[in-house]
Amino acid sequence: MRKIQKASDLSGAFSLERSTHHLTIQAFAMWFYNIGMKLDHVTVTTPYLDTARHFFCHIVGLTEGERPPFRFDGHWLYHDGKPVVHLVKSNSDLPPAKLASRIDHIAFRVVSDDEWQQLIARLEADSIEYRASEVPGSGERQLFVAPVPGVMIEFVTAEAGVEQVRS
Repeated sequence: MRKIQKASDLSGAFSLERSTHHLTIQAFAMWFYNIGMKLDHVTVTTPYLDTARHFFCHIVGLTEGERPPFRFDGHWLYHDGKPVVHLVKSNSDLPPAKLASRIDHIAFRVVSDDEWQQLIARLEADSIEYRASEVPGSGERQLFVAPVPGVMIEFVTAEAGVEQVRS
């Protein structure tokens, strides 16, 4: 792999490969890594603030922490000392319209089979509905949960019995 130093090095990184007709994701990931960016946080806007906070804290395992004194209601939820989910109170209880461009869901990787089973137990204990699925060809397992209208959360883990390396 070549290191991408400047924007002109991206020529062809986003083009379609004629042989496979897919975006060269590897080139994009290389560029993203080389510019020193990483995902900072996700903001979820919802009229169901308490329900969302309960889900992300009790089910996902985030903890509520300090939040700047904005002029609107909300919560900052932390993982490893970093605010990774920002909850913001919306003024409407109508789910957002599906637009041509939008973020479809947030995904959390669950590292061990034991943690996976504990997650399922927490979902079931709180009577939270989920849809189980499997990633074709990989054996990875998925759970899809809609904790509040208009918000989809995916949990993904390796196939049963396979421990993943923590990063």
